[in-house]
Amino acid sequence: MTLAHVDEALEKGVRLEAICERLGVAPRTIQRWRKPATSEDRRCGPYTRPANQLSEVERRRILPLCQGSCRLG
Repeated sequence: MTLAHVDEALEKGVRLEAICERLGVAPRTIQRWRKPATSEDRRCGPYTRPANQLSEVERRRILPLCQGSCRLG
């Protein structure tokens, strides 16, 4: 069911809650679907590197091991 189908059902008097229940989504999801898509990052805080992110040296050492184990089975 597309957003056009949702609009059609609403025009026929079907309640938004019933539509959402049928689709298995929250009403907030329908609101997000209606919002125009933007490529803008709207997060407020600064980017912080995750504490458990691998360093480049660790990544270069671990990646061949991971790729080798995938080939084995």
